[in-house]
Amino acid sequence: MLMNYQKNVKLSLTKNLDLYYFSLGNNKFFLNFTNKKKYKYFTFPLEISFKKQKNLFSFHSDEKIKSLLNSCVISFAFWLKNNNKNFKRKLLLKGLGFRCFLSEDKLKLNFKLGFSHIITLDIPAYINNVIVEKSHLTLESDDLSNLGNFCKKIKQLRVPDAYKGKGIFYKTDLITLKPVKKN
Repeated sequence: MLMNYQKNVKLSLTKNLDLYYFSLGNNKFFLNFTNKKKYKYFTFPLEISFKKQKNLFSFHSDEKIKSLLNSCVISFAFWLKNNNKNFKRKLLLKGLGFRCFLSEDKLKLNFKLGFSHIITLDIPAYINNVIVEKSHLTLESDDLSNLGNFCKKIKQLRVPDAYKGKGIFYKTDLITLKPVKKN
């Protein structure tokens, strides 16, 4: 006989956030939060059931998928807590002639990184704000994981050099340089 496992989480919903939940087909159980700007959804496996009473969320599952339930509840709590936050990432372009420009229609980033051509990247819809300075690039978004993925894509355009320190990196990154051999 399988034991029933329950996990209670007390979370507060902000005033401009509504909770709707429904199941779609036989695959997933969705929690849908609507915001004034947009909607987001969070998926749970079908084996996890859900109840809500005021600000108390109760999640139920079998004992054998207890670890899956715990990881889903932790990620759900993090997602709910950070749903309305704006996240910011600052990137540095270090190197002679390394520059970043915003296109005239403000939908593309143009990079001059020491190659014979200019590299162009489309700015995704989930990026809310782009601030371009001489050798700094600041990106803002309310989706942390997608912002990190886009920053990683930018960093891969010019990986920091181990000897000279040229490249694209976060402002908070600590770059250690290798010593140069001298004859």
